[in-house]
Amino acid sequence: MCEHHMLPFFGKVHIAYSPNGRVFGISKMVRLVEKYSKRLQIQERMTRSIANEMQAQGVRGVAVLVEAEHLCMKMRGVRNDARMATSVFRGIYESREEKEAVVAMIRRPAEDI
Repeated sequence: MCEHHMLPFFGKVHIAYSPNGRVFGISKMVRLVEKYSKRLQIQERMTRSIANEMQAQGVRGVAVLVEAEHLCMKMRGVRNDARMATSVFRGIYESREEKEAVVAMIRRPAEDI
């Protein structure tokens, strides 16, 4: 729910991480996303918050990409179907090569992974 317009935004959250000995279960990442997505929030802060919490768990690196449609864009003002993408790269994912690798993996069709 967008804190600025009090209207929902919805989409996908992509998380890539490199464990540092301890592997996270998928359900823990889902709960983490739900924790931040159920608050009044702006997409940029939500992306950073998810990355910060994953990084605090001691991972070697984390990449969080969020793609969302905002109802404020669909219902008010511009009235278009634009999607907004935000990303945060930490640790080993800060290099250009790693960023490109993560984005390429996300863009690839699921059957090719």
